[in-house]
Amino acid sequence: MLKKFTRDMVGSSNRAKGSVYKKIRRSILEAYPMVEELIEDIFPKKGIMNLATCKAGGTKFTFIMDEEFAPYFFQLKNGTPIPTLRVLHQYPDMLPRFQVDDGAIKFVLKGSDIFCAGLTSKGGSMVDVDEGSIVAIFAEGKEYACSIGLTTMSTQEIKDKNDGCGVKQVHYL
Repeated sequence: MLKKFTRDMVGSSNRAKGSVYKKIRRSILEAYPMVEELIEDIFPKKGIMNLATCKAGGTKFTFIMDEEFAPYFFQLKNGTPIPTLRVLHQYPDMLPRFQVDDGAIKFVLKGSDIFCAGLTSKGGSMVDVDEGSIVAIFAEGKEYACSIGLTTMSTQEIKDKNDGCGVKQVHYL
């Protein structure tokens, strides 16, 4: 869905008001408590937060950026803030980890959704999550995440069904 963020994609960009700044900062800390030190570096209590709204793949995104317009989080339709891969590479344990096998890597890097077979095969692995959870997708044998996705079914359902789309990609390399 979202590969790279460029300024050409931006529909509107503005500085967040104080109340919006606090609300977004709080929602990030509630969703990802382990990034508290990162939040203080990027978005200090009296700092500046920029928001950019854009459309990609028919979906409306809001990017949450620092003073220099570097994107750190994004929101799909005012949902939970999702970290960008830049943040995930700094804090690899902030999201549940799913691993795809070697055969799925080339498709994941092209933006394809992750099918159950790629997660349940010999090289794949998953942690227990519910449907609708945000997960980090790692490639077999690699150290850093190559994608971020939204589960379309729970881990148990993925194992039981072993058919169809298990994770919908929202951000990839």
